[in-house]
Amino acid sequence: MLLRDVQGLSTEEASAVLGVKPQTLKSRLHRGRLILREQLADFADGLAMRSAA
Repeated sequence: MLLRDVQGLSTEEASAVLGVKPQTLKSRLHRGRLILREQLADFADGLAMRSAA
């Protein structure tokens, strides 16, 4: 995710850096983004509960 979303590398560039096929990178990116989305939602829920108290 850092290579693609933060550093702005293309799928082909990031897959070359990591030594994986572009399709492998795409599936890992998808899973990584889902995990991050879930964790950020849990974090945001915790903040909402904390500020409501």
